[in-house]
Formats: sequence, structure tokens, C-alpha cells
Amino acid sequence: MHTIMEQLLRIPAVLERSSIGKESGDITAALSLSSAFPPSYIEFLTRYGGVKLFREGFGYQMAVLPTPMKVDDDDYGDLYQFGWYHDSFCYFSPTFMKPGAESPVYEIDDGELVMVAPSFSEWFSRGATALLSQQPLMGEGELAVTFSEQEQAIVRRRTQYQWHITGRTEKFVVINMTNLSDATLDFITIGVRSIDRSLNGAVRVDVRDLAVGMSKDIPLDCYSELVHPSQVELFNLPEPSPATRSMYFEFQ
Repeated sequence: MHTIMEQLLRIPAVLERSSIGKESGDITAALSLSSAFPPSYIEFLTRYGGVKLFREGFGYQMAVLPTPMKVDDDDYGDLYQFGWYHDSFCYFSPTFMKPGAESPVYEIDDGELVMVAPSFSEWFSRGATALLSQQPLMGEGELAVTFSEQEQAIVRRRTQYQWHITGRTEKFVVINMTNLSDATLDFITIGVRSIDRSLNGAVRVDVRDLAVGMSKDIPLDCYSELVHPSQVELFNLPEPSPATRSMYFEFQ
């Protein structure tokens, strides 16, 4: 676990560390919820704090939260969510937690609680190693191609689409979007994050039929398979740059 983490610390582009660390006392307070958190997990948080690894779009493929969250699952009762891997949250089950001993790591797959690793240490090492091996080799000093004239117009026009949230359902966050631009774009990218900040991403808003000067309500599925619409926030993303154009649906 420490070998792969020390390797990742030398590659800042693939890692984001949380500002919450051992010195804040938050880790100690969170872990006091249970004396049975696995030793390798406690050691990781004490040494590194929370981390997010391998950016994919506006989110990350793997994360260890700065503090564990106790959740009440309808089928499996209390679980401690400590992070995620790809699209699945990862948990410790109090049923299998014993003081001073390692605990299996679980995911919920199609409603079933499935063990994916015998310990936190193995979960982290295996997952991070697999993701690191998939990263493309990038030459240092690579420069992104500058925006074309058409792309510059997209950057300008996307800021002239205004929106606000008008409602939420069991699956969708509903926004009202107004096109105050002088043309019609195909898509607008809006940032999405969960209230607890465990999820960060973006949603594509189809505005192809939103003519200049028009407004309409648009339902958006904001990772409803991972988090309830009542627990997400929408926000405007920073202005695209040539280096980040691939993260914005406007340029696709």
C-alpha cells in the first residue's frame, strides 16, 4: 500500500489530497465512532488523509474519503462508506469489524453486498496499481492546441446560457435553461457534486432545440444510481481552456 502511494505522490497529475489531515483532529474524531476500524485504514488516513486518484472528466476513478461516513442501508443496515472505485462506493461492515484486525472491503452490486478485497490495504494497492498501469505515457512539455475561431465562439456563448434549479424528483434534478446567446449550441456542461463532496462530476445538458431567447425546463439525471437528487448540487464550471477542452461536452 505504501509503495504504490509513495509512487503516486511523485505524480501530482493523478492525485488530489484533501486538506483534512491528522493535525485537524477530524480523523481521530471520525474513527472514534468505532474502535474496530482496520489498522491499515487508520494508518493510511493518519499518514495521507483523504485522496482522490486518476481524474476522469470532472471526477476521479478512485478515492479514500478524509473521514468515513456511516450509512444506513435498507438491506444491510449500518455500513461505513470510506471511498469509491470506478462507479461503486466501498464499505466496511461492522458485522465483520474487530479491534486490531483487518476487515473485508465490500461493494453493493445489483443489491448484493459483495466482498471485493480481504483488507483495505489490498483493496487500495490492487486498485491503484491497476489504474496506474492504464495511464498513457505523456511527454513532458506537451502543449495543447490553441482554440480555433469556432471554439472561441463556443467558449463565449456557453457563458450566455443561464440556468437555475426549479425542482427535483426521485431521479432527476430539473433546471430551467435560457439561451441569451446569439446562436444555438448543442450541449452545455454543468458541474455536479454531492453535498458531502464524495462525488464530483459533470452532466451534459442537451440544448440543441433551445433557440435564441428561449427558456425551457430540462430534467437531468445527475448520477442518480449513486446519489439521490436531493443530495446533489449543480454549479457553473470554470471557463474551458485548450488543455481542458476534452472535459467539456460543448466541443464534442
